Amino acid sequence: MSKQLSSQYIKWFIETENELSKFFKLFSPLCSECFLHTNSQSENGERKNRQFWCCCLIDNQIHDHWESLNTIQKRFSIQWYKKLNKDTVKKKRMPGNGPCPALGKSGCLIKKCRPVTCSTQVCEKMLYILNKAGIIKCDVNRPQQIEEIVDVPDILHILYGTKNRKVITEQDVFKYRNVLNQLKAKLSEIPKKTLTSLIKESLGVYPEKGGCKK
Repeated sequence: MSKQLSSQYIKWFIETENELSKFFKLFSPLCSECFLHTNSQSENGERKNRQFWCCCLIDNQIHDHWESLNTIQKRFSIQWYKKLNKDTVKKKRMPGNGPCPALGKSGCLIKKCRPVTCSTQVCEKMLYILNKAGIIKCDVNRPQQIEEIVDVPDILHILYGTKNRKVITEQDVFKYRNVLNQLKAKLSEIPKKTLTSLIKESLGVYPEKGGCKK
């Protein structure tokens, strides 16, 4: 974490994060089904393929990125973490240090400047849908970051303050958002009926030796 966070960089990060949120909202039906699917398997004592359960239930980005996250969140509210605890969805202990303490009834309780890897992670199920819809072509056997599946500038960690390697320009930020908006437009074109079908398929798709079961 750099000693002094740039207000301009944080502004650009928040604006870009808002665009990322719009992209991931297109996956809201999938996330809802995945959450219910994970809870059902967990309550039934199932263990197979649990590494592909709902990210927010089996991951804890707050714990993993506490130092950088805390530094930024204190700019908005010194009591930010205590406020999260009031509305956090209470769940039993899950794999991978989950559930995330920022998981609320309507989704993430942190509305700006979440950890970069959390803001840009595309899970296996999302990747399956994007590949089956012909939007991208990539490995679906592991979660990936946006910058791994499309050609965007690697700017978010620098804007966030966890890397300090080069100067970011408004042109870099524009290019990132432009590529993201193209991806979002293609995803928006998937007919609702097709998307529903792909969601059901993705919840039954898990990596196996030799490739994906489809």
